[in-house]
Amino acid sequence: MGDAGKTMDAKNRSVIPAHGPLPEPLKRPADQERIIPMEGLRGAAVLLVFLVHHHALFGGLLAPGGFAHQCSLFAGAIGHSGVDLFFLLSGYLIYGHLIKRPTVFGTFVRKRLRRTYPTFFVVFAIYCALSYAIPSVSKFPGDAAGIVRYLFENLLFLPGIFPIEPLITVAWSLSYEFFFYLSIPLLISATGMRKWKPSMRVLFFLALTAAHVAAFGAGLAGHIRLSMFTSGILLYETTTWGRAAGRLTRTSEAAAILFHGGVLAILGVFQLGGGLVAIRLGFPNYSYIAWTVLLFCSLYGVVLHSFQFPGLLRRFFSTRPLRWLGNMSYSYFLFHGLVLNGVAFAVHKLGWTGPVPGLLFPGVMAANLTLTLAGSRVLFLLVERPISLAPAAPQLRPVLLAEPGA
Repeated sequence: MGDAGKTMDAKNRSVIPAHGPLPEPLKRPADQERIIPMEGLRGAAVLLVFLVHHHALFGGLLAPGGFAHQCSLFAGAIGHSGVDLFFLLSGYLIYGHLIKRPTVFGTFVRKRLRRTYPTFFVVFAIYCALSYAIPSVSKFPGDAAGIVRYLFENLLFLPGIFPIEPLITVAWSLSYEFFFYLSIPLLISATGMRKWKPSMRVLFFLALTAAHVAAFGAGLAGHIRLSMFTSGILLYETTTWGRAAGRLTRTSEAAAILFHGGVLAILGVFQLGGGLVAIRLGFPNYSYIAWTVLLFCSLYGVVLHSFQFPGLLRRFFSTRPLRWLGNMSYSYFLFHGLVLNGVAFAVHKLGWTGPVPGLLFPGVMAANLTLTLAGSRVLFLLVERPISLAPAAPQLRPVLLAEPGA
């Protein structure tokens, strides 16, 4: 079947429109195995992440309090949900792969490293070189021993789970990803949950999520956004259990869209009012807990309908532009910040501090988006596709991965 026509969703055997073929360089290996809307969901997720960093670096060029500045702030706030969407997709795919069949732990981890490290290491090396060449932007500690320790901490994906500032800003999320990769196969193996009934697994993960939220609110646990992986796990159980099949309608899809839109609106309004801290590594305030719980539910509904119902969401996330970006989203996720920082550094060196007329700011954003797409495409074609996505020997064939660009 493949890109030229229609692709069969292996989970519910429903036909998913491919909306035309993608250019050959941006097709994914083993294309017949994929879920088409997931490609578009990745693309949407990484565009949301772009909004966060674009506001952080260029929002200051707008007149404070003006309409354009408020729009940029709002967009940056809702953009934080992009990483949550990536976590949900990872939970769905990685858990789904592991629950179906026993997997050797070492082999599984080796596949994750093969998928993740080559592209990360190239971008990491660029950041290291720039940190050495431009000390004013360096995050390196002052002493040689501290620099060596900091480099190893980043290469081990410790910033994020541990309170360490990452060299690559977005790499904190890879720390969460690898925590999930290391913990979920051990949890499945230790509990023997492959033999459980689906209803028992659903109840177990619901209870685990409730316990995590309660402990987080009491200051006894951290990293509440790890619960987004559980949302993906529950999504997998729902789709394979068959409870959703035949029960989704246009009305339920409209409700899912409205609910998620309302959650994003609340998130943006909180940010405009200064009442929400976007990311903390410790114990954020209760509005942060509410945001995570609401996204847990609303993203579940959006992705469920994208996968299981032939409606608006599936058609939207199956469009070529989103799939094109989604298939190189890991490269884009790692590289776009470097491009944006480079443009911001150049603007600073030119002495231009703004303000940019509000009507021109969308043009600035479009230009920056174009630059990030161009740079990320080069990284994808030269590193990620030929190394991380290259067909491997059968025993090392990589499983699907849902962090940015997987």
